[in-house]
This record gives sequence, C-alpha cells and structure tokens, in this order.
Amino acid sequence: MPVSGAEALRYFQESGYELVDISAVVAAATGTLPMLHADPFGRLLLAQAQTIPLRLMTHDARVARYNPSIIEV
Repeated sequence: MPVSGAEALRYFQESGYELVDISAVVAAATGTLPMLHADPFGRLLLAQAQTIPLRLMTHDARVARYNPSIIEV
C-alpha cells in the first residue's frame, strides 16, 4: 500500500467518509449468506452491506451475484 494504515485513516476522516464498525450482528449474518463466495473478508463486506444497508461496489463477479443492488465495476 502506498500509504500507512494511519495515513489512510486520516485521509478517510478528512474526506468525510463515515467509518463503520463490524458488529456481532454483521459477523453472525455472514453465516446466512449462500456459499457463492468463500473469501471471509468478502462475505463480511456482503453481510455488512446487507445489514446496514449500504450499496456495495465490487470488481469481483462472484460477489456481484449475491444481490442485484451490488454494483459491479
């Protein structure tokens, strides 16, 4: 990564992004997803997007298959 984690965090905060914590509810929701995608982090993002709800953008066609509201880029 071209910047440190601390620098990235500062950039996100200065740009006005809202940081979203991973809750136990979101973690539990990963178990309800069909096994279209086995990557644990990808499944966590999916569960978080569905639980909050948020629009998810991805370059991963397997992730995009979960829901028509997911934007494949």
